[in-house]
Amino acid sequence: GITYRDRIEGERRANLEAAIACYERALQVYTLAQYPEDYAMTQNNLGITYQNRIEGERRANLEAAIACYERALQVRTLAQYPTDHRDTQLNLAWLAMSDEAPMAQAQSDAESERVALDRAHAAFLAARQAQTELGWLAADAHGRRLLQGEHRLREQYARDAWCCFRLDDVQGAILALEAGRAQALIESQSLAGATLQDIRKDLAEQFQQARLALAEARVTGDNVPAARATLLAARSAIRESGHPEFLPGAPTWDEVAFAPATGQALVYLTATDFGGLALVVPSGGEPWGVELPDLTWQCVDDWLKRPDADGRIVGGYQYAVRHQSLGMLIQWLRYHANDAEQARRLALPLGSIPDAISSEFATVRTALAGVVAGWDAEARRIAGSQPTQAREMRTRLTTPLSEMLGSPLLARDLHWHFMGAELDTVLAALSVTLTRPLHAALAAHGLGGPDQPLALIPCGRLGALPIHAATARTDAHGDSISLIEACELTIQAAARTLGTARRALATMPQDGPVLAVGNPWPTWVPVEDADKQPRRLAVSELFWAAAEADGIDIVAANTKPRRQHTALLGSDATRKRILDALAQYAHDHAGAWVQIAAHGSADPADPTRSAMLLANGELLTLADLQRAALLTGVRLFNASGCVTALGDLDTAPDELGSFAAGLMQSGAVGAVATLWSVSDQATFALMLRFAQYFLGTPGTTPARALRQAVHWLRTVPRDELAELRRIARTRIKGIPLTATGRDRDADRGAELFEVTTRLSADHQAVEHALAELATINPEQPDDLPPCAHPYFWAAFIIYGA
Repeated sequence: GITYRDRIEGERRANLEAAIACYERALQVYTLAQYPEDYAMTQNNLGITYQNRIEGERRANLEAAIACYERALQVRTLAQYPTDHRDTQLNLAWLAMSDEAPMAQAQSDAESERVALDRAHAAFLAARQAQTELGWLAADAHGRRLLQGEHRLREQYARDAWCCFRLDDVQGAILALEAGRAQALIESQSLAGATLQDIRKDLAEQFQQARLALAEARVTGDNVPAARATLLAARSAIRESGHPEFLPGAPTWDEVAFAPATGQALVYLTATDFGGLALVVPSGGEPWGVELPDLTWQCVDDWLKRPDADGRIVGGYQYAVRHQSLGMLIQWLRYHANDAEQARRLALPLGSIPDAISSEFATVRTALAGVVAGWDAEARRIAGSQPTQAREMRTRLTTPLSEMLGSPLLARDLHWHFMGAELDTVLAALSVTLTRPLHAALAAHGLGGPDQPLALIPCGRLGALPIHAATARTDAHGDSISLIEACELTIQAAARTLGTARRALATMPQDGPVLAVGNPWPTWVPVEDADKQPRRLAVSELFWAAAEADGIDIVAANTKPRRQHTALLGSDATRKRILDALAQYAHDHAGAWVQIAAHGSADPADPTRSAMLLANGELLTLADLQRAALLTGVRLFNASGCVTALGDLDTAPDELGSFAAGLMQSGAVGAVATLWSVSDQATFALMLRFAQYFLGTPGTTPARALRQAVHWLRTVPRDELAELRRIARTRIKGIPLTATGRDRDADRGAELFEVTTRLSADHQAVEHALAELATINPEQPDDLPPCAHPYFWAAFIIYGA
């Protein structure tokens, strides 16, 4: 039956009829009484076939499919067969949602449509319950990714939300989305925060031992399934002793409604097959929602991986953040080209390639044109003072593409321009499809002001996109205002993780210590040579990272009230000193800000392997931080320069398997996360500015400080950056805390501070960095802000509280 159902050869109608005949013959043997498992499997498959049947009357086929699924569920119960139970419930839900409801809608039969949507929601709810229990059985992150590996498994929550929204149940829609969010992170926080005071003493002790054993097993990788089984047995014993709701998996409305701070609104965003939804939980008010009709899953997928008319990939935001611009250029070389045409393209001089690239590869063409124009302009600029270098630059433009493909200079500059071109493309689309209609709806409900705190929960692959950087509105002068500037914005894994972070924050002091780590040196990466012999690969020093950490330490030293502050630069940035500091912060519950500006790597497939490279070749991994929940004393953590916000887009995007999520799982209240590799100069300027706002203005949240720092970096003119050369020669004064241009008056009267520490030998890194800032983005005309493009300021977001 399965073979006929999936058969490609022959006529589709006949194949499905043959499949039905096979299943019916099988059921003569696979009876409910004698072979219940085979009976249920065959009924489920027969239901799928009836659902897709072409022959016969459509409504009758759907009724037959429903009957088959219901017979299968007589055997496939949640208790005995949770995976099969979930799968059949999803079949039933999808039939009601995608077949019955549209059929009723087409016939203007509102009552039948509502019945179909109710049926779909009930089936989705049952599938969600099974998925939650299966989540507890998943031994590790890999198991969770497999659990959400199929599209329909990870998309069931959004589909259920759509059904609830159509049923005018906004609260139910929000709970459906919340149920699918960051399950591993929520489980970890639930385990850590489980209260045992009302539990029988012996059971509480068993659970505590099992919890500690599981935490250790996850770090070492030894016997994780066995440790998890022991924990689940301890949980079951507690439930059976009179606490049936101990460690529940499904969210409650109170958990969602009371998660945000006073005045803060939650905003869930999701795409579906039928369009998108923005669901809003205002502080102290009734939830409401707005449809975003063009925000479909296909739309989001096309933003990430842009296809041509034939489905070939020709670009996409995902390829930019993964540094695959050169791969896209090679893709063009092969695009509709035989061997002779490929050879012709490879022989073209680099300077003529942009004109040869077809319109389908628009962002690659724009990027390479930017490289060519930049090299040509630089060659002309230095022709008089550096004629040899100018000739070398012009030679690159006349060199055949085949010889330039291996050039690190081309790879570096092409990535920069490709990232910019893809950002321009996706931000324009996001603005029209999502952020402008969202902000208009928020403003209509009184939530559109610049000081309005918003906690954004983007679901699925939406979480990988720079939604915060898309235009939300246009101001009175006609300037575009991004979402991050139009409100006080944070990104959240889920409402429950925000609630956990806020409860932890409430117990921390407001003036915690600052640990700034920069440019660990000397350092190296262990590698193997051609003979498989281990050797050390030296890595470059990070001039701007040292300046960033040094500058933050200077700011911390001059804030009021006084803060404890420590800078670990160069050879002082050892693993032991950092771990000792974190352990002390955890012991004191100190509310520290930890800033580590170093080489690092983020592994979306297994975030625990993400690491920061410290002095003497030592590594600080996410597993190290998670082992003893070392960040429970950290108010804010920033692994500056690492791509910390990008998770597993392909398998389980809602699991938020990123380094930033791992920081929250390690106990941090908040994290500054980055979506792509950013300019060193821009990061230095933004983080120094952020430090001034965050540390220098009591009560300022990280979200507000980032909003102000982003606005400054986006609008600051080059001559103001150049003025820092003079400041750097005399004293550290930080970046002058005034706004720029027509918004200069906005900051008047604010309680800002001035850093007046005189420069000493210890602060030469900051002096040099301030003096060099004006050279950022030299291709930008001097009359325009050099960091106006989102590439420089839009990579940064705040997670948590």
